[in-house]
Amino acid sequence: MKKIFALGLIAFSSFASMPTYAANLNDFKAQYFVEVGSFSLGKGSHQFRCESNQCTLTSSAKPSGFIRNFFKDELYETVQIQQTDDQFEWMGYQRKDIKYKNSEAREKVKTFKRADGEILFVEKDKIFPDGKYVYDPLSISYAIQWLKLNQKPESEFKQLQLQTDKQQDDISLIAYAKAGKIDLDFASKKLDSEEFSLDSKEYKINLWLLKDYAWFPGKIEIYDKRKDRTIKLILANAPNFQP
Repeated sequence: MKKIFALGLIAFSSFASMPTYAANLNDFKAQYFVEVGSFSLGKGSHQFRCESNQCTLTSSAKPSGFIRNFFKDELYETVQIQQTDDQFEWMGYQRKDIKYKNSEAREKVKTFKRADGEILFVEKDKIFPDGKYVYDPLSISYAIQWLKLNQKPESEFKQLQLQTDKQQDDISLIAYAKAGKIDLDFASKKLDSEEFSLDSKEYKINLWLLKDYAWFPGKIEIYDKRKDRTIKLILANAPNFQP
């Protein structure tokens, strides 16, 4: 009996010392309805792909249909993420704006790279301090999804920072995991959600995560205080998760 008890203690000790693994974000493709102010610009796409622990998040938004007669500007974003068993780490970001004036297209690129304990804004040769919880306005929504999936404490959400071309902003967490329901076109009923609201010097971000879809962002609202403009992303279809 003593031997069995001892073996049990050994087994429990081994189990207790086993490492815990993160609930990683799987590869996915998703489409969002894009609204700027009161205008619907068509659909934009988000895609997330990983090779080993090196991941790339891409976003594209290009007006379509009737609205393209009046608004042709395009936006492409690429984010580099390192996803490991214990973190969802932002490694870099590039934003490409294509603006049209008459028939002429002008391209503007902003690139950020994280290395050697600092963040470099390449085009301006400007240095920002490094930070564990730094994200751009696109990837911060998926960082919040990762934190939620992994049941991180509220204190970690409060450490999030927004990286922009102007500055690195601390955020205020206005709403945290506020339970509710949202109505999306592809669903036959309202979906259970949790709302998160972040406020910073340049942006206010409202985000609704979907319980039935691994806390995937179902709706994102980004208010740019400098431009007094709100961009809304509303999930158009169920996300296509890829193992």
